[in-house]
Amino acid sequence: MKRDPVLRHEQMRRYIQHRNRVLDMKSVIGKDLRNRSRSEPPKRRRKTEDEEETQRRIDLENERLMAQLTTIARRRAATPNPKKTY
Repeated sequence: MKRDPVLRHEQMRRYIQHRNRVLDMKSVIGKDLRNRSRSEPPKRRRKTEDEEETQRRIDLENERLMAQLTTIARRRAATPNPKKTY
């Protein structure tokens, strides 16, 4: 059984392309950030001062909310519960 020379040529061409891709592979460990995909969001680098400021703001907001909740809890109901009529 004789092989088709066109098919053989195509297989050899694919093999050579594959081999060249494998041999030309480079390490991605030291890859520059400029080569990063544009669809990927940038990685944020937060400083400890920013985190402390954020935590301080959260604490202030929590204190404000707690004061409002205690004020609401101490209020009397403005109107008594309406009687249910069926």
